[in-house]
Amino acid sequence: MNQLTLLLLCAALVAYAAFSRRIASTIVTAPILFMAIGLALGPAGAGALALDFENETLNLLAEFTLILVLFTDASKVDAKALSMDLSVPSRMLFIGIPLVAAAGTAAALVLPLGVELWQAALLAAILTPTDAALGQAVITSERVPERLRRILTVESGMNDGLVLPLILFFACVARLGHSAELDVNWALFVAGQLLLGPAAGALVGAGGAALLDYADERGWTEKAATGTATIALAAATYLLAELIGGNGFIAAFVGGLVFGYRLKSSASFLTEFMEAEGQTLALLVFAVFGASLLPGALSELSWATALYAVLSVTVIRIVPVFLSLTGAGLKTRDKLFLGWFGPRGLASVLFTVFVFEEAGMPVADRLIAVIYLTVGLSIVVHGVSALFLTKLFEGRSGSERAIAPGMSTPTP
Repeated sequence: MNQLTLLLLCAALVAYAAFSRRIASTIVTAPILFMAIGLALGPAGAGALALDFENETLNLLAEFTLILVLFTDASKVDAKALSMDLSVPSRMLFIGIPLVAAAGTAAALVLPLGVELWQAALLAAILTPTDAALGQAVITSERVPERLRRILTVESGMNDGLVLPLILFFACVARLGHSAELDVNWALFVAGQLLLGPAAGALVGAGGAALLDYADERGWTEKAATGTATIALAAATYLLAELIGGNGFIAAFVGGLVFGYRLKSSASFLTEFMEAEGQTLALLVFAVFGASLLPGALSELSWATALYAVLSVTVIRIVPVFLSLTGAGLKTRDKLFLGWFGPRGLASVLFTVFVFEEAGMPVADRLIAVIYLTVGLSIVVHGVSALFLTKLFEGRSGSERAIAPGMSTPTP
């Protein structure tokens, strides 16, 4: 990346900050804006942005961004309320995720994408996780009831880690070209991912909160320094989990959850600091996506790839989530809302770069194109719809907006 590219990116970030309130009142979200900037100024456009990242560099940037977003969003979740209201996010994670993956696999096999069963399953699995960064417009909107925001935050924080073992398994089988048996080693790997990750996150989150509280009570620390420490804690949750065989993304989310719950000193500065850092990195990722990843996907555009992208961000997500929430006591409007706001973004890009770096699959280019088309479409449609759909809740009564955790309104 040359100096002109860095200058243009800095200018775009400053301009966005200067007009952020005006932009927030429109249907143009920050991810849409920076993806468009990347597309317009990148090699496929004016050629002013020389974003020639290697896969390893892009992987690292997207990975660290996702860690910060997961840790920060989790630290703002009301853990006490969540402990009383686990049924809905559990349904979405353990019933909704498998149904979304199955629906995505079926659609890939029906459409003429030229993929085999395991390749279709891999495509669907990579597009199953949702993106906390793209959901910020909804999660931070005071129009949306806190319970729904908490549910979306938990889902986006946990589904990345839950689906990773499936992605790795399908990638392995797709490369081999034949069925693979689930042996003891694979079962141990999955168990380690799901158990050791949360353990590492809880340990780092609780220890970090205790240390910062201890130092704050004795006047040993400054607010600016605690921001630096919090970024390091977010990274430490991921690194410790990966070191002991756990899932780093689950660890980052659980670490943030425990950190936010256990921290007694004021966290307002930390939250603002982490949000600013995470948003800056996320916007850079979206600019890179628009400049260097999306153009290649557009070159592979066909009616089949376009239709799959449309189905992926609509019925493949909405119907399974709606079905998983049957009997949960939610209103139809709330179930549709939770189903719709499942944007695909950082996690899908990250998993794609990771899986296909040395894939060796003959249809890899087509699969990558479908994934990036879906992410690009999701950035636009979920961003544009956020402003309109959050207004659905403006007319709700105060009592309805303040529903106690674990309680629900009658389904119409």
